[in-house]
Amino acid sequence: VTVRAMYSVRWLCRQKGWRCVTDPLIMRYFLRRKLELKSNILLMVVWVGVFNISFASAAEEDFYGWQSFTLAGDMRKVSPRLDKVRWNVMSQTRLGNNHKDLTEYLLFAQVGYQLSDSLSLWLGYTHDWLTPRNKQEYQEHRSYQDLLWDRSIGPGLLRLRTRFEQRFKQAVNNSDLAWRIRQMIEYRWSLPFLSKTSLVVSEEPFFLLNNSSWGQAGTSENRVSAMLDFKLDQHTHLGLGYLNQYIFRTDQDNQVNHTLLVNMAFNF
Repeated sequence: VTVRAMYSVRWLCRQKGWRCVTDPLIMRYFLRRKLELKSNILLMVVWVGVFNISFASAAEEDFYGWQSFTLAGDMRKVSPRLDKVRWNVMSQTRLGNNHKDLTEYLLFAQVGYQLSDSLSLWLGYTHDWLTPRNKQEYQEHRSYQDLLWDRSIGPGLLRLRTRFEQRFKQAVNNSDLAWRIRQMIEYRWSLPFLSKTSLVVSEEPFFLLNNSSWGQAGTSENRVSAMLDFKLDQHTHLGLGYLNQYIFRTDQDNQVNHTLLVNMAFNF
């Protein structure tokens, strides 16, 4: 049907004396691009939907809001020899209990080294102040190591991040050390129909590696998110999105947090 329509357009252009771009190779190129656009949108929607449905079970629900403020850059201004050294700091507040109470406040700081065009290694530290409902307030010290791999695939950028964490509680009776690993898969696609806008979807399971006061070894959490990233200028990005956080618990029903994401990032 498509080929028949293409030749019908060519015949009409010749009859009317119009100039039409109806070369079969050009037409096939645009048709292929249109199909690729549709397939990529469908893939992203299915990807996010499948992981949300897969964890549908009896669970408590809450509504959260995570607001982040990020500064990032490199060290080339300090010295040209440090052009492969990166840094990143972030402040994040988390509002829970139907978006009414401050349940967490986190500070992140990390430094990284660009090993190649696609591979980088990072070292970081997080300080977390937690106020859980009906539980004692406490603080967490968390050191971590990241391995990031980026590659252009199709119309977007695929990122894999493996994070290895060491977690320690302060000012609580159980202050043993917990080891956790996280594996994030993220795809960023610059939308051709929205200028300076990207769609970012991600999936990240969490695994506890040892039994501790943080929980039993095994799968502890899963996060699925979809976000629109707006490039406001050369250095500033605004992200708005949704994150589904599914927490596995052994002593009570699992927890599902529906989270509104607001991220403001500045790159130097």
